[in-house]
This record gives sequence, C-alpha cells and structure tokens, in this order.
Amino acid sequence: MPTDIPSSRRDTIVARLSAGQPVRSGALAEEFGLSEDAIRRDLRSLAAEGLCRRVYGGALPVVEGAKPMAERVGEDVHRKQSLADTALRFIEPSSFVFVDNGSSNLALVEKLPPYLNLSIATSSIMIAAALQHRDDIDLLMVGGKIDHMVGGAVDGIAVEAISRLNIDLCILGACALSVEGVSVRTTKLTPLLNAR
Repeated sequence: MPTDIPSSRRDTIVARLSAGQPVRSGALAEEFGLSEDAIRRDLRSLAAEGLCRRVYGGALPVVEGAKPMAERVGEDVHRKQSLADTALRFIEPSSFVFVDNGSSNLALVEKLPPYLNLSIATSSIMIAAALQHRDDIDLLMVGGKIDHMVGGAVDGIAVEAISRLNIDLCILGACALSVEGVSVRTTKLTPLLNAR
C-alpha cells in the first residue's frame, strides 16, 4: 500500500517503533503540528505495511515471534499455574474483579473456587467462554473490536466501558516486564485504573 506520509514524519515514527517504543496519536499530533485524524491516517498506513500494530490512542511496535492468545494457552503451563495460585490469594470473596486478556489470566479463572461468589468483567473471549457456565460468577463481557492477537477487545469502546466500572481488583495481562515497568496491550487502561 503506497503511503503519502512525508518522509521525515514517517522516518521519525518508524524509528521510534523500530526502537520498541509505542507511539501515541495525541503526542505525535502535537509534535508535528497536525490533527490527530492526520496522525491516525499515518498509523493506519504504517499498520497496513506491517510496521506497527494499531491500538486505541496510537500504535505499538510489531513484536517478532508474537503469537495469538489461542496459541499461547498451552505454553509455559507450569509457570501460568504458579502465577494463578499466587493471584488467587489476592481475590476476596464477593468482589468485583476485572480480568484482562491473557493466557496466564485464563489459567487463573480456570482455578477460581466456587465459594468466592465473584462478579467478573473481562474483554477476553476465551476468559468469558471459560466462565460462562459458572452459576457462582456474575459475568460481564466488555465488547468492542476484537484484536485477534490479544484474544479480546482493546479498542476505545472497551476502554470507555471499563473506565465506567467500579472495580475492586484488576488483574492485568502483562506483555513485557523490564526495569522501567510493565507493558500492556491495553495502553489506555493502565492510567484509568491507576486513577482509582
């Protein structure tokens, strides 16, 4: 797909993405003196070329070797079970829990004991499917456009719906961990939850 992005702007955005940095439409619009619509068009064009992954509010670098959630479910099962056992200790009975997308979070919900009587919100198709038969759990499925790599909704519709919830506990799906912090695909979710 041909791009009409001026080369200096394109080079700057691609360089940041190549360095592993996420980019935000608002910040780029301010930096280049453009509208966010113009930047969103740029990011759509770069995504069509396979140079980034579009997310609500910006774009993420393409991760080499990244696999869709459905493929990750069977990997590192022992570690996921260990994480699930640890996370269970933080869940209080009768609480309202948001469970983010992620194969480790799927392992957690599969271990939830029935006596907790939880209300759970999720934007993950697989997590909702794992819980939909449970009479002891009130399940709220957050909708929006499904990201096939993530296995759930991570767009603006999902973020807005989640921001309106009065969550007792949020279990985020982490994509990467470094000394600088945790990276999550739902880039706008973290500030919303930190504000609570």
